[in-house]
Amino acid sequence: MLTTTARVSSIFTVAASIALVACGDDIVGSGASGTTASSTASATTSASGTGGGETTTTSGGDGGDGSTAGSGDSGSGGNGGAAPALPETIAAFDAASLELPEGLVVRDDGRALIGMALTGTIELVNLSSGARDSFGQLPEPPAGTAFMTGITIGLDGTVYAALASFTDEVAAGIYVVPADGGEAELFASNPEMTFPNGLAFNDEGLLYVTDSAAGAIFVIDPLGEVDLLVTDPLLAGDPGACGAPSDSLPVGANGLFTSGNQLYVTSTDQGVFLLFNVNDGEAGPPQIIAGPDCDLAGIDGVTRDYNGTYVAAVNRADQIVRISAESGEVEVVSEGGLLDFPASIAVEEPGTLVVTSFALDGGTEGAPALVRIPTL
Repeated sequence: MLTTTARVSSIFTVAASIALVACGDDIVGSGASGTTASSTASATTSASGTGGGETTTTSGGDGGDGSTAGSGDSGSGGNGGAAPALPETIAAFDAASLELPEGLVVRDDGRALIGMALTGTIELVNLSSGARDSFGQLPEPPAGTAFMTGITIGLDGTVYAALASFTDEVAAGIYVVPADGGEAELFASNPEMTFPNGLAFNDEGLLYVTDSAAGAIFVIDPLGEVDLLVTDPLLAGDPGACGAPSDSLPVGANGLFTSGNQLYVTSTDQGVFLLFNVNDGEAGPPQIIAGPDCDLAGIDGVTRDYNGTYVAAVNRADQIVRISAESGEVEVVSEGGLLDFPASIAVEEPGTLVVTSFALDGGTEGAPALVRIPTL
């Protein structure tokens, strides 16, 4: 079994391999690795306050190995029905410039914050025009040594971003960017929180964080104090669960959104979607909403749609799926095309989703983008 340090370090072979191709001898980092070339997908997407009357926060996270079995063909894991919805591009990015969008949060002003995983840059994208503006910057360690995952917004507008790191030059943890943008500062860290991924606030201002390496959920108070909330075997990474190479990066607890005292969490390698009820600071046992199912292996960002169903990105299958709240039945909403390793997902308005196409497994030939998908 890999140590936590080894599990975290394997993520950076992906970043290094893309950076070496894109930037040649100017890049410093670990070498490329074919076995992990698609082993990570996020940070985190987040969307705060976009779920209708209640406040919901969605967050994507880093995904699993793209070579796993079980991604299926059109309609796999679903119940057929209507033709898949066709995405449209809001903004296209450049993989050769390391513009791989992972984290996502939709604001209430018609714009979205996008986290570029490999550069630590947060951009503000106009959802109508696709126009891009620089917003924030996390620390910039040597290439291939750190990776920004999920992002979300606090009630005061402060932006929170997760960073996995395998270098002494920058700490893994949760960073904050002022509401009007700027340089990020470290807000919270913990020796056991090495691969923070999905982020979501509850109504009381507590920040919940999934950790894909630890197979855990942490909770952070407003002062930045970190406590372990829960671990569970269903939150653990297990590449072999659905046929991925045994030396692939284990990716467990990943996407996350909250509703009251409920935490909805995806676990990527095992293809499972879970609910935890939290009472008096304690998490109850997991309730399985869907899975474990290899058709869901690669499940990443998740949120609740306008009609009460859940929608999730399945990065390994290049799919967006709908999950019934009553039965856990899975239906493919959209797949392929502009969906290139989709990571984070958020509601733009009732019946319309926005998704980051992370394009992690495409190298410099990938098609990273922010896309819109109708779900009506």
